[in-house]
Amino acid sequence: MKKFLLLMLAATALFWMLGQHTNNAVPLPGTNTTVMPAIARAIVEPGIADASTHHYDISGDNLAALRADMNRQQPAPGFDGHTAWQVNWRWPGYASTECDLAAATLDTRITVSLPRWRPPHDADPALILHWNHYIGSLTRHEQGHVQLAREGFAKMQTILHDSTCTDADARLNTVLAEMRQADLRYDADTRHGVTQGARFP
Repeated sequence: MKKFLLLMLAATALFWMLGQHTNNAVPLPGTNTTVMPAIARAIVEPGIADASTHHYDISGDNLAALRADMNRQQPAPGFDGHTAWQVNWRWPGYASTECDLAAATLDTRITVSLPRWRPPHDADPALILHWNHYIGSLTRHEQGHVQLAREGFAKMQTILHDSTCTDADARLNTVLAEMRQADLRYDADTRHGVTQGARFP
């Protein structure tokens, strides 16, 4: 009986210790506000697929300061993000009736400029969450420009395979004009990303 009581006491003590450990454990996100600041301090740096990305670093510890620094460093006046694309084509016998379109080359380049903020250690978690939402939305908008450019490049590549020496250049220039118009329509439809959430503050 004495041994049984000792075992019961030992089990009770172990259960109490486990209970204390469980009470001190970090709960799932959203169940304990003490862990939210750590979660909120994770800065998101979304990537751009199929393009080169240029980041310009900004600084500030509040909405107004971040807005002001972005205004100073914007890649294009009035725009926090910017997608620039270039395309050049050439082939042996270019601009002549005797050419070799099978040897044609299409050189393309897409560069996306985006702001990058590295918050100070004491930054407001709410500000970080706001920034993460914004930069994610801005990246999504610029990714749309990249997609439009890639679609245009693909159309140009097809043209090089089914054109003649006399009409290839004109057809490629037609697609080039269509690509520029597609960019303008996209910006008009999204209000330069505002309808996608790309607005700061």
